[in-house]
Order: sequence, then C-alpha cells, then structure tokens
Amino acid sequence: MSDRSRDEQERISKINEAALYDIGYHYANQTCDDMDALLKDYEDVEVPESLDKWFDTYPSTRQSTSDKASPYKKHHKFTRWAAVLVVALIIPTLIATIGVEANRVKFFNVVDSKSLRILYVRKSFNS
Repeated sequence: MSDRSRDEQERISKINEAALYDIGYHYANQTCDDMDALLKDYEDVEVPESLDKWFDTYPSTRQSTSDKASPYKKHHKFTRWAAVLVVALIIPTLIATIGVEANRVKFFNVVDSKSLRILYVRKSFNS
C-alpha cells in the first residue's frame, strides 16, 4: 500500500464526505416524494368509526392479555428466588455439619486414644 500524505488523505476524506452527503440528500428527497405520493393515494380512503372504536379498546385488551400471562412470570420469578434461598441455606448447613462431624470424630479419636493409654497404664499397675 502506498503511503499517502496528510493532504491527500484529507482530500479523499472530504470527497467521501461530499459523496455520502449527496447520496443521503437524494435518498431523503426520494423518500419524501414517495410519502407524498402515498398521501395522495390514501387521501380519499374513508376510515369507518368502528375502526376508531377498535383502536380505543385495543390497548386495554392488550393490557389484560399481558396481565393473564403475568402470574406465570411472577411464579417463575418466585421459584428462582426460592431456589437461590434453598441453595444459600443448604450449602452453609452442609459445611457446618461436615465441619462438626469432622471435629467430633477427631475428639472421639483423641478420647479413645487417651482411654486406651489409661487402660494400658492401669493394666500395667494391676499386673
């Protein structure tokens, strides 16, 4: 790739900017012309009053439909939190139980070994 000077890069950038501006300008004008043509086509169309009533009632029916779906969403959200709570309670309980069990086993091992030593000492005294 050839190295371009700073002036050359600036010139190419300005040409690209002008081309994009021109394309955008013509696209916007074409869109406006299309919208004006559609407005002229639909100018004579009569809208019945029943359609007006439908547009008035549609948002409320849509809201009631979403309300019907919301108990499932609430139940789903509740079950997720319940699962997190159960996990949050079970893990520390298991850790504490395992820790206590290990300490209990160590304690009984120490007591058992000391009681065996005591038995050996008593046995040696009695013999």
